[in-house]
Amino acid sequence: MSTPESPNHVPPVPRYGEYAPVTPNQPPAPLQPYGAPSYYAPTGERPPRTADMVVSIVLLGIGFISVLIAILNAFTITYQMDEIYSQYGIEGQYEPGAGAAIATAVIILSHLVLYVLAVVFTILLIRKRRISWWLPLSAGALASVIFMGTFVALVFSDSALLDEVMRQSGQ
Repeated sequence: MSTPESPNHVPPVPRYGEYAPVTPNQPPAPLQPYGAPSYYAPTGERPPRTADMVVSIVLLGIGFISVLIAILNAFTITYQMDEIYSQYGIEGQYEPGAGAAIATAVIILSHLVLYVLAVVFTILLIRKRRISWWLPLSAGALASVIFMGTFVALVFSDSALLDEVMRQSGQ
């Protein structure tokens, strides 16, 4: 049998779950979670996501401008419908009914609520150092779908406009 001082000494192989013996001149390496980068805090804190935070803030800024534009467009629905009337050559002017008021309210409320929710939950995700850029992007996509759907529903609810479109298409 060889002693630790002999040149042929081989240290015993640690069993599963045991640490290998540490040589006196070499301190043990700090424990890291599997696959974690070296800057990973051992307390379980996630690394900062600077690029994600910047992209999220830029998207929230674009969203703010989009909400303002959508609200201004919602207040000018009557004017926009008058423009559609003039493009199709329909006699008279658009008469806003209950549909225009409902469309305006739906656009304004949905955009404000979506934007506030996007801001609140994006900030929460940023503070937790989780990926957050997808949230303002998804809220913007949903707001666009709501805006277009509401406007298309308003156009399809106007019988004078639909009659003229059907007449021009030959049906």
